[in-house]
Amino acid sequence: MNKIAFSLLVAVLLGQLSWLGYSYHARVQEMAASPRILLAVKPYDPRDLFRGDYLSLDMEEEIPLTSDEPRLGKSLYWVADSVSTYRGGERIEIPYPAREKQTEGATLLRCWWDSHDGNFIAFVRPDAEGVCHLSRVESWGSSEDVCREGERRLPAPMRAYITSSRTESSEEQSVPVCCVSLRRALRYYVPEKKGNLPGIAWNAPAEKKVLVTMECVLRERNGLIPVQLFVDGVPYLEAYEKWVKEHAGK
Repeated sequence: MNKIAFSLLVAVLLGQLSWLGYSYHARVQEMAASPRILLAVKPYDPRDLFRGDYLSLDMEEEIPLTSDEPRLGKSLYWVADSVSTYRGGERIEIPYPAREKQTEGATLLRCWWDSHDGNFIAFVRPDAEGVCHLSRVESWGSSEDVCREGERRLPAPMRAYITSSRTESSEEQSVPVCCVSLRRALRYYVPEKKGNLPGIAWNAPAEKKVLVTMECVLRERNGLIPVQLFVDGVPYLEAYEKWVKEHAGK
């Protein structure tokens, strides 16, 4: 290799290293400058045999499908239809009311509707403890796609589907719901063999509901970046070790 070729090779390598260093520095700065929020989440898929241990989490909420439900924003509408549910092997059709288009850019909500039919945006609002919950869902790009006081807009796309309520105890109480969740689950990597969040949640006493929250960096251009997972306010790994000690020998 002559000197000119060697010099060109060194220049290319230095250029690539400089670009990587600049990209990393820019990402660190963006992460530091971006706001952080605490989202209420739930386990979605605890393992991946090909990629190692991780916790895949989701934010999901069931919203009653009624014409006056404020969390289904003004830019979503639907037509009179029904949803099938089964009780004792019998198929029962649960009707839901029609809602007319209300604002410019409104989107029709369909059964098994998701963001392939039209993206929609979620807005969250913190409770007294600072944990953000779903406050409103609107069509992407509609006239209602703006933050209201106290809200934050999630940059991540959402999905939705309509089904009968999973909590009904009688035919009279069956209410169709719109289930909304993040289209892509939030992946939080953990050390090998420490990904038992479902075990912690499912083995909790019946009277105690485990609150799982995820601290995320809210990046306007690139979505939500998971930072730290908490179980009832305790960092996940600490909560996991405590759970292991409590269940040792059981």
